[in-house]
This record gives sequence, structure tokens and C-alpha cells, in this order.
Amino acid sequence: MPVTSLPVTLVRGGTSRGVFLRAADVPPPGAERDRRMIELIGSPGFGQIDGLGGGLPTTSKVAVVGPAVDDPDADVHFQVGNVGIDDPVVDWRGTCGNLTAAAPVFALHEGFVPVPTADSTTIRLRNLSTGGLIRARVPTTPGLVTVDGTAEISTEYLAPAGSVFSDALPLGRPHGVIDSEGVKVRYSLVDVTHPYLLVEAAAFVDGPGPWRPELLGRPALATRLESLRANVAVRLGLVRDPERAASDSAGVPRLLLVGPGATGGDLDVLAVSMGTAIRSIPMTAAMCLAAARLIPGTLAAEYAPPSSGTESVVVGGPSGFVTAYAGRGSDGTIEYTSVTRTSRVLLTGNAMLSG
Repeated sequence: MPVTSLPVTLVRGGTSRGVFLRAADVPPPGAERDRRMIELIGSPGFGQIDGLGGGLPTTSKVAVVGPAVDDPDADVHFQVGNVGIDDPVVDWRGTCGNLTAAAPVFALHEGFVPVPTADSTTIRLRNLSTGGLIRARVPTTPGLVTVDGTAEISTEYLAPAGSVFSDALPLGRPHGVIDSEGVKVRYSLVDVTHPYLLVEAAAFVDGPGPWRPELLGRPALATRLESLRANVAVRLGLVRDPERAASDSAGVPRLLLVGPGATGGDLDVLAVSMGTAIRSIPMTAAMCLAAARLIPGTLAAEYAPPSSGTESVVVGGPSGFVTAYAGRGSDGTIEYTSVTRTSRVLLTGNAMLSG
């Protein structure tokens, strides 16, 4: 079997790690690009040991980045693909907040933007999956492109509502009720930075948060949550059959168990990504919650009522806290949401793939 060599760069962004690729080195969007990304990560397979993934949702990611062309509002174009762990699928819809913070670091590393002459630089990113613009402020050393992994990178998502759908509330209302094995469960579906299904944790777990990912090790609970998510995917028109949601729409919407903050934060969450509960808090989730807190009627606004039009929210999860920010305009729309992360390049080299 012929073998091809593909230049790759491993970059950590926040609590995620991804395989970054230059857009010029990969096929255009489609089946062939997906095939290569799946092989590159090593899915499906125990621990993804035959690839670069690592067997976790936070490491089973790829990013394709290149200089912006014919786009006066952006310096860099990028897309993030979430690769299935148990299934050979890639979901390019939405984004990853951690790898978004890594994209400007990779862009500097590859020379897609000029080498900074000051102690910080601002890079304008466009997510080709959502069309959204992100303004990233990256601390640098004048004349160098290395970011040492401790420097804080601020990413501000501009007009972030409707990242996949056309509105912050794709179902047209801030909350709803859905049946889960005879239990009425309250939820909110909010699309800011990425579509998230916020589900009241009290319907599924006993006691206050933070809740451990091992909860989803109970097959019955994992099945109930995926069934709920799949039925919302049907309501959104993403799939016709809920049985197809795990394969055809694994990353949209993502699911969050949400409750009032019990250990010092405003909200507690347990995130489920690509069917697996994770220890970290996705940055898109934290930003979505910051925005949802400003939208009357959502679970986030109920559990942690806002006090003004510009708010920070402290989100607690299994491994700690994240602070995210959001601002609302006079017309009630979400003007921006932001987080701060760190990032660094871990490795550059060539991956060997089948031809």
C-alpha cells in the first residue's frame, strides 16, 4: 500500500490538544479530507494508539488553518474538526474554543501573519464553519513568533449568536420540556459560539455539582442523555431518525448538565462531547453560558441571574473553574463573548498515512 507524508503540528490550546495542518496540504472539504483526518487521529480504535488522537474528546481534534484570501476582515481562516472516538466520523460544524486560542499561535508559527514588532499582536480569525470572526490578542516577544505556553491569549468572538443556526435560540424559545423515560426534563437550546443543549442536572443526578465524568460510565444514564440529545437533533432538523444522531450529528448539539454553582462558581456543569463526558469545561460551553445568562428564560439565567448587560460568569466543572464574559447590546442581542487561554506548539513533523 502506498504511503504519503503529511506535515503536521501538535498544538495545545487551553485544556485541549489538536493536530494542526496547513490548508494547502490537505484536500478540500469532503470525503477524502475526512478519511485522512480519521486515519491521522487513529479512529476508531482503543486509545487511538494507531494515530495521534489519544483517545479523549479533548485530544481527538484536528484544525485546518491558512492565510485569509479575499477577506479584508480577517488575517487567518481556520476550521476545527472533532473526530469520533468510537466511530469514523468528523464533525466540522461549530468550533472548539481551546483550539481557537491555538490557531493564532499556529498562524504565527507558520508565517501566515507578520512577525510582531511589539510585545503583543492582534490576529483576526474567521471560522469557515460558522462564518464567525474572532479577535485574538497574543502576547509575543518582539521579532519572535514563539509563545511559551504561559502567555494568556484573549479570544473575543464578535456577534457570536447563530454559529450553526440563524439565531441564539434555534427553537425560538429560551426553554422547553422534553420527556426522558417518563420524566419531564427542562432544557434550553442556545447557539452562541456553538449550539449547546443545557439540561437540568437535577433530573439525572442527585446532589449538587461538580459532577464527575464517571457518572456517564453508567450505561443507562449515558443512553438517556444521548436519547434526549438525539430527539432535540430531530427537532432541529439535523437528522430524521434519532438513531442516526450519534453518527450523523455527533457534535451538534453538544450537551451540558447544568445546575446552580455549589462550590464558589455561578454555575456547575458536566459537558458531554462526541458521546463522552469530559473533565474539562469546553471554552465554547463557558462562553455560551455567559451569553445564555443574559437571555431571560434560559436555565443559565434562572440558576445565575445576571445583574447588568455586561457579565462575567464563573463556571465550575470536575477539574476547576473557568471565567467567561459576554456583552449584550441595547437591542438585547449578544455583541461578543470571550475567554482567555494559554497555548503552545508541542511538536512539528510528518505523519505517515496510506495513499
